[in-house]
Amino acid sequence: MQRSFDFGASPLPDIRRPLLAIYGPQVSVARMDPVSQLVKSAISGRTYDEVSWNAFFRLRTRYNADWEALSLAPGAELEAILSPTTFPEAKARQLPVLLRMLKHRRGALDLDFLARETVEDAMAWLNGLPAVGPKTAACVLNFSRLNMRALVVDTHVHRVTRRLGLSPRRSDTQAAYASLMGVIPESWLGGPVRTALSSEEAGADVLHTRPAALRGLSAQGPMSENRDRRRRCPDLPPARLDQNDKSPDANVGAFADGIEKKEFGSEYASSRRTWRRPTLPRLKTKYHWPWGT
Repeated sequence: MQRSFDFGASPLPDIRRPLLAIYGPQVSVARMDPVSQLVKSAISGRTYDEVSWNAFFRLRTRYNADWEALSLAPGAELEAILSPTTFPEAKARQLPVLLRMLKHRRGALDLDFLARETVEDAMAWLNGLPAVGPKTAACVLNFSRLNMRALVVDTHVHRVTRRLGLSPRRSDTQAAYASLMGVIPESWLGGPVRTALSSEEAGADVLHTRPAALRGLSAQGPMSENRDRRRRCPDLPPARLDQNDKSPDANVGAFADGIEKKEFGSEYASSRRTWRRPTLPRLKTKYHWPWGT
């Protein structure tokens, strides 16, 4: 069952505004052609941006940016080039198949025709290619020179949108993409959509939405604004208040600190003081089995 959200006015401008105040204004970056972006996004899955960019540059240097030559490259050679990335064997096997399928369907390695399609049709066409999901398709449409209104929903964006109540709590990335695209203002073009919540490999204008960035939404600013924190992040666990301060606005950054330490740090014991998952009572009922105890 699909869940619908009735926000009225879009909440994304209010979320984007404090992030821009913290991370600075959006700047223009160089955009690649769609096929090059497809190659880059195809090898970046579950891989740090620095590693995936270096692998992409090695591919471009080795084949002189001739992606047709890459489509005919042997798997062992590609695996050696992609070895620092995650799952290099699978990527070395899937990447040539992806490029050959693109050439088979279009007659050439060209994706510029997608600029004449709607975002929905372009996403559907790209999702029909092997090893291309919603994230890779959105990367091609938004990050390349196509500059289309498709929001990239990666793991970080998905987690933050659930906490902000912008997508269902148990939704997958595809459902989260549909929910977010439904509330993006019509006035936003590719650029603002790209940096509203995205943490993909954009460049200097990237707004990383790891839990630390939640301070930009709630834990920074005057005390009078902190009551708005729970309205914007209804799914976040409550902060543990200081014993000497019983006010509801005490320790305004405790909830973000606890989440960041739990997910990205090694001091798990410290995070437990901020966020402790509730425990269920044990059942004391004794079951008697027909074959005896």
